[in-house]
Amino acid sequence: MNLIQTFSILTIIMTSVAIICLIMLHVLPTGYTPIRDAVSDYGVGSYRGWFWLQVVAGGLACLFLAIALSQLRPFTPTNVVIALLVTTVSRILLPFFATDQGGSRFQTIQGSIHMILAVFNFGGLVWAAKALWATLSHYPVWQDAESLLNILASVMLWCVIAVVVGLVIPWFKNFFGLFERLFLLSTYLWFFFISIELVRLG
Repeated sequence: MNLIQTFSILTIIMTSVAIICLIMLHVLPTGYTPIRDAVSDYGVGSYRGWFWLQVVAGGLACLFLAIALSQLRPFTPTNVVIALLVTTVSRILLPFFATDQGGSRFQTIQGSIHMILAVFNFGGLVWAAKALWATLSHYPVWQDAESLLNILASVMLWCVIAVVVGLVIPWFKNFFGLFERLFLLSTYLWFFFISIELVRLG
């Protein structure tokens, strides 16, 4: 087993941990509504430990995938690796800055920092997903993956756009949580697909 396969397997494990934590947050009596409330809201309250673990596990998944992709030769997706590392840092820092609730997400310095980190988190993942095919297209063994990679990247992008709109347009705020969760779902599917293919192709 080479480094690409090793770190891809670690990515799969960490992504699975993040998903389990997210499921737990939706099963536990948190009092939040998945359709409306942000995932970051789980970071405030009695069950915040699950949120922290979910965020950190997701950050480690980004780190491990970045390491795996950095081993690709002769074409290395350097910009994707950088985007994933940026996302790693933003996710690891998120638990230290709880989100603001009850209106604006920019009520306090702490809440504002949380939102800035969220921008780097979401933006980094979309950047990585949209840019990856430019490198993988040079590898014949990846040609069959083009459609799914581009579809997932587009879903991620449109979900982020919907999340941003949900921050400013009152009607869309009622569905903010739904858009964010669809983004997370597409992101985790992207992580799984890339990692599984890296393990399979070596």
